[in-house]
Amino acid sequence: MKRVAAKRGAVKRFLLIGKSGVGKSSFVNATFGVQLASWCQFEPCTKLVESYARTTEFGDVCLIDTPGFADDSRETDCKYLILVNSELAKNNIDVLMFFSRLDDKRFRGEDKEVLRLISVGLDKSVWNNAWLVFTFCAKVSLDVLDKSAAKRKVEMETYLKNLLENNAWRGFKMCILMDNVTPNWHPSASVITKVLNSD
Repeated sequence: MKRVAAKRGAVKRFLLIGKSGVGKSSFVNATFGVQLASWCQFEPCTKLVESYARTTEFGDVCLIDTPGFADDSRETDCKYLILVNSELAKNNIDVLMFFSRLDDKRFRGEDKEVLRLISVGLDKSVWNNAWLVFTFCAKVSLDVLDKSAAKRKVEMETYLKNLLENNAWRGFKMCILMDNVTPNWHPSASVITKVLNSD
């Protein structure tokens, strides 16, 4: 894949979605190298849709942090969908980033529920440029890391194709393996702002 810096002044907007506790808010902080988004270790912190825009050496980036789904109740999830749809009505996004913990051994019901919620509750066009982000990768042994990620990616894409009822959907355009907590967790790790500004 060709990687180029974003044009100066063109802000690339990313919508961060996933269940509660997958590391969306800590991803914001890790990306920009400063604590912008609040996060809690033992309970969900993000209750609103928050945008964080910064100029980086590779281009201008806006990360849109959303509350974690599938944590409280269906009523809460519906409220969160309204907030996300309100943000999408005001501003277009360039990329939907779906977050999932790779240290979860299986493709669990909560991830399935979040995929179902956003497939039903958001415009289907959000899947046109969707990336998959696996977090907590430092907790997975390096010798099975790629195999585990590839297996889970296929499981999620198969599930999503059925949800979207769209055999033309080609799957996630990018799969990112990362760890927000452990520095230098992988010998070939890239700077995330460079990855975000790739085409």
